[in-house]
Amino acid sequence: MVEFTGLTPGERYPYTVDGVAGGVLRPHPVAAPFWLAFSSCWSIGGADSMALQLLQAPAVGAARKLHADAVASLAGAFLLGDLVYMGSAGNINGYAMTQIDGGTLANAKLVEARRQYYRAGRQHAGLRELMRSVPSYVLKDDHEYDPDNACYSIAWLTRQYGGTPTAGDLTDVWTAASTAWREWAIGNPAKAVSTGILGGPDCYSVRIGPVEIWCTDLIHERDDTAVADGPEKRMMSAAQEEWMLSTMAASSAPFKVWACTKQFISSCGRNGDGFDDLSGGISEGYRVQLARILADPRFPRAACLSVTGDEHIRSDMVVSQGQFGGAHAAISQISAGPASIPVITNPDDGLVYRDGVRDKERDISTLGQRGENNYVLLRVLADRVERYVLGSRYGLRYMGYVGTQDNLVRR
Repeated sequence: MVEFTGLTPGERYPYTVDGVAGGVLRPHPVAAPFWLAFSSCWSIGGADSMALQLLQAPAVGAARKLHADAVASLAGAFLLGDLVYMGSAGNINGYAMTQIDGGTLANAKLVEARRQYYRAGRQHAGLRELMRSVPSYVLKDDHEYDPDNACYSIAWLTRQYGGTPTAGDLTDVWTAASTAWREWAIGNPAKAVSTGILGGPDCYSVRIGPVEIWCTDLIHERDDTAVADGPEKRMMSAAQEEWMLSTMAASSAPFKVWACTKQFISSCGRNGDGFDDLSGGISEGYRVQLARILADPRFPRAACLSVTGDEHIRSDMVVSQGQFGGAHAAISQISAGPASIPVITNPDDGLVYRDGVRDKERDISTLGQRGENNYVLLRVLADRVERYVLGSRYGLRYMGYVGTQDNLVRR
C-alpha cells in the first residue's frame, strides 16, 4: 500500500505508474454537494458501461447537465458484492479459473483458486477504470464466498456439493473464502468488529462530509436461509448488530446510509434474503432481526436510508413505521445493480408483492429487451439526500429524496 499526505479535500490528482496514466486520486470533500455511486453483480468477463458513464457523461440526453455534475463531483463508489462469480471456467482476462460454484468441495477449499477470480475480476473493463479514479469500497455478497447463496452452514454446503460435509469442511471453505476476500479488500477501512467466526465480520463505516455509510457484512456469519425465522436467526452477528446501532447513535453525521448486500429490507427478496417467507421455497426470511434493529432506540428515526445489491432487477422497498408492530423506525432500501450481468425479470418468478413495494421491475418483453443494468447514485446536499438510478436503457432517473425530518422517501 502507498499512503499519500498533504492532499487537499475535494481536489483531483492524476497519477502515473511507470510513466503510464494510472488514474486519479480524489480526496474526500468535507462538505456537500457531492455524489456517491453504488452497484453490484459484475459479469467477470464482460464490460461495465455504467461505470464508464460515471467517468465521462454522455454529450446528449435529457439529464446530461445533472449527469455531468455527478461525474464532476463523484466522491465515492461502493461495490455491494458479487464482484466475481466463481462458476466460470477456462481462461478469463488472462487468468486460468478453477471452478468452485458447480465444481467440487475440494476446489472450494483452494484459496489460490479464489485469488484467481479476484485477479480476473479486477480487470473487468469499466469497473477497473472506475476503481482507479474514484475512492472505492468493497462489500461481500454470497458469490465472494461461493458456491451460490453462501451461508455459514453445513446444510448449505450439503445442498451445494452433496455427500456428508463436516464442520471441518465448512471451516476450510470459509477460511479460503475469507482469506482471499480480505487480501483483495485491503483498501477498505479497518474492520470494526474482531470477535466471531474466523476473526469476525468485515464491517466498517465511512464518513464523507455530512454523510456516514455503514458497510455491513451480511455473509460471513449469516445463518442458513432454510432455518425458520426466530430470535436466534441472524443475517449479521450480535456483535455486528451492536456495533452498527451503537456507532449510529454516536455518529454526528447529519445523514446515515446503511449499505447492504442482501435485501434485508424487502418483503420479496431473492433467495430468502427478505423479511418474509416466499411461497414454494427454502426462504424463511430474517424479519425478527430486522424488526429488532428498527425498534432499537439507537436506530435513526430521521435522515437514514439504505442501499442494497444482489436483487438483479430494479427494486425500491420501504418498511413503514410500526409495520411489524410497535413504534419501530421506518426505513427504505433501493437496490443497486446488476452492473453487468444479465438482468433477471422473469414475470413468472412467483414473488408475492406485499406491503412496502414502492417500485419493482417486472418486464414481460422479450428476453433481449428486458431490464437494464444500473447504478444507484446518491446526491448529498445540505438538507437532503437525493436518490437516482443510472440505467443502461433509461439513463439518469430521479427516485425521490430523504430529508432531515424522518426516514420517508419524498419526491
